[in-house]
Amino acid sequence: MKRNGNVKRMLCLLLACTLALGMCVTVFGAVARATTMRLAATSGPRVTLRTLNGSARSITKNMRLYNGNVIETGSGSYAYISLDSSKAVKLDANAKVQVRQDGRKLKLLVKKGKLFFNVNVPLKTGESMDVQTSTMVTGVRGTCGVIEAAGNDTASVYLLEGALEINWKNPKTGEVEPVALKSGQKLTLTKNAQTVPAVTVLAPAEVPAFAAEEVAKDTALQQKITEMGGPDVQKIIETVQPTQPQPPVQPEKPEQPTKPEQPTQPEQPSKPDQPTQPTDPTQPTDPTKPEQPEKIEMPKWDFSSSDLALIDLDTVIAAGKDVKQEIEQAWNTKKTVYIKGGSTGTTNQINIDTLNINDGKVLVLDSVTITGKEWTIDNNAALYIDQSASLQLTGSIKVNEKGVVYNFSMLKADKLEGKGKVLLGGFGKFVETSKQSAGSGA
Repeated sequence: MKRNGNVKRMLCLLLACTLALGMCVTVFGAVARATTMRLAATSGPRVTLRTLNGSARSITKNMRLYNGNVIETGSGSYAYISLDSSKAVKLDANAKVQVRQDGRKLKLLVKKGKLFFNVNVPLKTGESMDVQTSTMVTGVRGTCGVIEAAGNDTASVYLLEGALEINWKNPKTGEVEPVALKSGQKLTLTKNAQTVPAVTVLAPAEVPAFAAEEVAKDTALQQKITEMGGPDVQKIIETVQPTQPQPPVQPEKPEQPTKPEQPTQPEQPSKPDQPTQPTDPTQPTDPTKPEQPEKIEMPKWDFSSSDLALIDLDTVIAAGKDVKQEIEQAWNTKKTVYIKGGSTGTTNQINIDTLNINDGKVLVLDSVTITGKEWTIDNNAALYIDQSASLQLTGSIKVNEKGVVYNFSMLKADKLEGKGKVLLGGFGKFVETSKQSAGSGA
């Protein structure tokens, strides 16, 4: 009997060890397969990270992200998020994204701005990664594209390669309806749309600049986009690295002033059409070919100056003031008007149909999208479009002989007229919408 008791005790001990070992293996397996997101890197001075309760966290390279973390980028700043050590997501300037995690299920909630995703990491069984805005949710795996949250009721998806199924909630029935999207297509969804949104062709010029930059430096991604029938990769790259304009020919010209028999021709060495002189607004150029100088920079604006009016749309709207009235008042009293966009769709998009910038006036657009019809820049006036802003006109923009446009971002118009200067810096590009429409219909 005593011997039998010892045997039983030994069997119980072995069983307990086996169960404990089994539990250890199970736990280890779950940790090894869990999806981990990290803030791989940041670019620019205006990147913040906060916890679920709103506390600010110090940012270090490759730091782990946890449920509820909110990442926000300011003007000229970007953030990169990695998924299991593979760079997967890039946040554009002026974006705000929250990380949601429930075990191995990940979600990026885009509260505002644009997010570029290139998820080629094979997710394991039970793992998922979704991107959500106020109007839709989609799972991303083996796909590449951009998702933009433009305010609380509009979102757009630009798909470069792969296929997505967008879950759109029908406001009439309350049911969630899938909308299929494939390489080279674009979809815009609004909260109160009454019918299933229409899918359109994604033009290379529509690929946001911060995403085009990632495509330009990733040859493997370029090949995938081409193979999947996405937009023209070369045209996307050209928006970041424009075709080389004049420089190859210009080195030969300086030889001419060395001829001793032509000392009375001072115009030879000065070359007024050199793109290294972006600040001279007096020299006419061909308006259909914006100049691409070697380097132009946004001035450091003195906001304490009595000649400058800063219109912060968040502040104006929070105070219950009329945006256009504030702009008009500043325009009548100040030499420089600086319009800074806000944090929501209602405060970073405005419409100004017609505007005549003249008599040395300066207009600066920062973090705002302005739509309109006909604009004129004339008589020693200047327009600055910051890299986080855009001007989109349904009519023409007239840059007359003594006007200058410093475009670091996107300028769209039906036509570009006049003999003034349009200087491109950063990711600046001009899109003539009439030609674009003609091209897409051909």
